[in-house]
Amino acid sequence: MKTFILRRLLNLLPVLAGISLAAFVMMYVLPGDPAAVLAPQSADAETLAQTRARYGLDRPLTAQYLAFLGRALRGDLGVSVRSEQPVAAILLDRFWPTLQLALGALAFAIVLGVTAGVLSAARPRSWLDAACMFLALAGVSLPVFWLGMMLMIALAGPESFFAVSGYAPLRFGGPGEFAASASAFLSHMILPWVTLGVVTAAVLARLTRSSLIEILERDYIRTARAKGLAEWRVIVRHGLRNALLPIVTVLGASLAGLLSGAVLTETVFNIPGLGREILDAIEGRDYPVVVGAVLWLALTFVAVNLIVDVLYAALDPRVKYE
Repeated sequence: MKTFILRRLLNLLPVLAGISLAAFVMMYVLPGDPAAVLAPQSADAETLAQTRARYGLDRPLTAQYLAFLGRALRGDLGVSVRSEQPVAAILLDRFWPTLQLALGALAFAIVLGVTAGVLSAARPRSWLDAACMFLALAGVSLPVFWLGMMLMIALAGPESFFAVSGYAPLRFGGPGEFAASASAFLSHMILPWVTLGVVTAAVLARLTRSSLIEILERDYIRTARAKGLAEWRVIVRHGLRNALLPIVTVLGASLAGLLSGAVLTETVFNIPGLGREILDAIEGRDYPVVVGAVLWLALTFVAVNLIVDVLYAALDPRVKYE
C-alpha cells in the first residue's frame, strides 16, 4: 500500500504540471492586453510598459510559466493583481467556506440518497420504490439555481430560522460563543447544503438501489436469510456493505465535483467561497488567482481519487495494491 501511494504521488507531479500549463497558457492567450487591464484606464504607453515589467509580462511566455512553476513548487502562487495579497492566502481563506459547503452537502446526500436507495431495494417494484425513484428523477432534473431560489422563497425570511443569504463562520472562543456561532452557521448553511446536495442524493439513490438489488440476489444473501437473520440485518450488514464499492467511487467524484462546482450555490446564497472567487478573478482578469485556483482544484481532485483508491482496499479485502 505504501508503494502504491508513493507511486501515485509521484505520478501527481506531471499531471499538475500539465494542468497548470494548460490554465496558464489559456489565460494568457485570451484576446486583449493584460497590462491594459492591470494598469489604470487612462494609462499611456510608458505606464503600460512599466506595468508589463512589474508583473513580468514583458518576458517570453515560457519564461513566465517556468518562473510560476518554480514559485508554485515552493508554495508561492504569486500575488493577486486586484488585492495585492498572496494568492495562496486568498485561496485558503475562500476554500474553507467551500469545503464546509461541500462536506455538508455530501453528508446530506449520503443520508438521503443511501436511505432512499436501501428502501427502494428492500421493496423493489412497490409503491415505495416508485416514490423514491420518482423523487430521485426529480432531484436530478431540478436546476441548482432554481431550487435554491425556491427554498429561499419558501423557507427563508425575517422571522425564519433560515437566513436568506450570507455566511457566518464558526467561532471557538468559548461554549457560549460557539453555541451562538453554530446556530448562525447552521441557519446560513442548511439551505445551501440541501440545494447543492439534492443532485448527488438522487444519483446515490439510483446507484444504491441498482447495486443493492444485484447483491441481494447472491447466494450468500439467501444463505443469511435461511439462517433466520432479520431482514434489516441481511440488507445492511451483508448487502449494503458489499454494494459500497461503486457508491464510494461516486462519492469521491461527487466530493471533488462539489468542491469545484459550487459556484452557482455560492452565487445564489452569497457565500464567499472558492467558486465565487474564481468567477470574480476571471471577470477581473486576475491571472495569478485563476491559475492558482485551477492548480488548487486539480490537487483536490487527485487527492480525493487517491483516498477513494485507499478506501477500496479497506472496504474489500480482495482489492490489493502491489
